Amino acid sequence: MVVNMDAPPVPEKRVLVFGGTGEGKTSLLNCLTGENKPTSSEARGCTFQTDQYTPRFWDNCNWTFYDTVGLNEPGGEDTSHAQAVKNLIDLLRTSTEGFNLIIMVMKQGKITATLEKNYELFVEGVSHNQVPVIGVVTGCENVEPMQRWVEENDHHFRMSKLRFGSLTAGCCAVGGRFEGVYSELRQITRASVWQAVTRAAAPEPVIFLKEENAFRAKIRQIINVLWQWWYRETAPSPLVNQPLYEELKKWMPEKDALGLASKFVS
Repeated sequence: MVVNMDAPPVPEKRVLVFGGTGEGKTSLLNCLTGENKPTSSEARGCTFQTDQYTPRFWDNCNWTFYDTVGLNEPGGEDTSHAQAVKNLIDLLRTSTEGFNLIIMVMKQGKITATLEKNYELFVEGVSHNQVPVIGVVTGCENVEPMQRWVEENDHHFRMSKLRFGSLTAGCCAVGGRFEGVYSELRQITRASVWQAVTRAAAPEPVIFLKEENAFRAKIRQIINVLWQWWYRETAPSPLVNQPLYEELKKWMPEKDALGLASKFVS
């Protein structure tokens, strides 16, 4: 095979995909990329664990997707606050290379406070509204055509805090007695979402953490959002969360780290 050394490099595009556990993120990404990563419907709490997919060539670009577990409904078994913050800091470090697009995945149903808080955390908090955002609604296999769900619920989104460049309804279900139907609907979903992705993605990665001071400020901003979520009505212990303090002081002055860590229960 002859390699053309004069050929221009293939553009690289990075996409951050977020949503709560069980919303259909991994199923969607398996549908888009052809991979077969295990999915989970278990409420694991907010871990912010991020899984990077193998780059996928599409529309003359290499696309790398990052699957991130965000906030979930109350009642799940939360990871420790220190570990959640550590995972989120790792995500922020990944974000220093920027993203071309953010995708929020949600299961069809009511627009909950959790959905809005996830949007606030990732779109407003992590990217500071600088990266294009699209939404994908999963679980629409019983609506014909699937996109009708978006049309019928457009007024609910207009009344919410969620703002998207586009909103696509789809089905990513796999297996069972209806696999024949699911398979056809996944193909429709794959084509529709890839079309939305290629149309909405920024030409170059949007870098929103260009300086160390911005990185530290972003950590403070996001931790304040998390504090409001974790302690909605319950006052936190005045004690310092030592593991969280140890993690934060790697990224900011000890005084600032102590002040933030003292907000959280050990």
